[in-house]
Amino acid sequence: MMPIFMLSIYSSLDDDMEYILIRSTSYWNYFKGKLAVYGIFSFMFVIAQFVVAFIMSIGLRSDNNFNVPNNPSYELFGYYSQHFSSVTQAIFINCIYMIAGLFIVSIAFFTINNFFSKKVSTKIMIIVYILMIFGLKIDKVNNLPIVFIDNYIIFHRNFGYDSKLFINILTMTTVLIVVCILNKKYWNKKLKIKDIRKNKISYYKRLLFSRYNIVMICSVLILMSFWGLLKGNSSFESMNDYLVNLFVGHPVNNIRIIEFLEMLVLNTTPIYIIAIFLEQESSERSLFINIRFGKGIKWMNSILKTSMLFVVSYVLLNIAIPIAIGIFNNIPITSQVIQLSTNIFIIKVLDLSLQVLVLILLYSLSKNMTLSFLSLLLLNSLCFLPFKWCLYLPFGISSLSRFKYIGDYGLTLIPVIIELSAFILLSFIYIEKFAYKKILID
Repeated sequence: MMPIFMLSIYSSLDDDMEYILIRSTSYWNYFKGKLAVYGIFSFMFVIAQFVVAFIMSIGLRSDNNFNVPNNPSYELFGYYSQHFSSVTQAIFINCIYMIAGLFIVSIAFFTINNFFSKKVSTKIMIIVYILMIFGLKIDKVNNLPIVFIDNYIIFHRNFGYDSKLFINILTMTTVLIVVCILNKKYWNKKLKIKDIRKNKISYYKRLLFSRYNIVMICSVLILMSFWGLLKGNSSFESMNDYLVNLFVGHPVNNIRIIEFLEMLVLNTTPIYIIAIFLEQESSERSLFINIRFGKGIKWMNSILKTSMLFVVSYVLLNIAIPIAIGIFNNIPITSQVIQLSTNIFIIKVLDLSLQVLVLILLYSLSKNMTLSFLSLLLLNSLCFLPFKWCLYLPFGISSLSRFKYIGDYGLTLIPVIIELSAFILLSFIYIEKFAYKKILID
């Protein structure tokens, strides 16, 4: 029912006619009228569901007690029986809580629309709804306060831990107070979210984050995520197992062509896009771009910032897409998934960032992007060499297989972070001092 409720709220966000505002005499009176309207709508919305449920239950047993069968499917009724003495009391509390939650959500969206544009309000509503869907699927994440609105609508979401009901009620009360203060004192202010596209690197962001590139990346990640499911026969015991299987990469001192190709697809897809972008911008660079930046180092810094932002965005998608696919395939989620995802994110960002910097170094020396990209692939293939020290090679070091003990060797997270950070720093210094000049001079 939430899409229907949010669609109804969305349709009410349009500005009212001027004569309605004039009759209200003040915006505060107008806002209090809106409070009453949203309150009545929330009440009717919940009562309508209650009436439908009541009609559907005609003919069922009408006693007012919790008769909980010994069946996991009725676990929720077991929780209710521990907190309420009768079914009627539980229904009443559920309805009151849902009405209050929907009311808070509706006036929050109304306030957001008042201080921002309807376009921004729409994006926020979509994000909130998507977060709610994930919150319904992931109990551990759902325990976070404020973020997930289902906590303020579904009463049994408060069974997560002892103080959760108090936190949620306190949050709703705080939101109500803040919303009233904002609409009473600052109703005529118009806030704007800073448009990052207006800075000097906006041109490069539009090129690198083009619709074609985003679709290409998402398609590759979705295909690789489903490939990981098929490779594991879709029988993973937990989300951790699925992520490890997907990010295992290629071990050292071994030749496993399929796993190596999997690693290359995941690691070099963003680097390939950045390579095309860098080649075009260095060879077809407009004179007006040079004039605007003033100095070559500023141009290079813009390229680096845009590329690093692209890498971070890619890694976030690389983790988020398989988790989403895993959730909708009912792969169980454990409490360790956040720590594993964080570790993967850190080492993957550092690994790909270093490879981008090395690609720029190679391009500054060879002036041939194809040769530079192939050289980078060759550096990744050094893991085939039969030497134990290859375990510490920075290229492809984000492969989780290197973090498993191979004989007497195995990597830990902190030394890997230090190693990659050191290489990134050295590469960045060299690019800032020397390499960018060679790229600029045709």
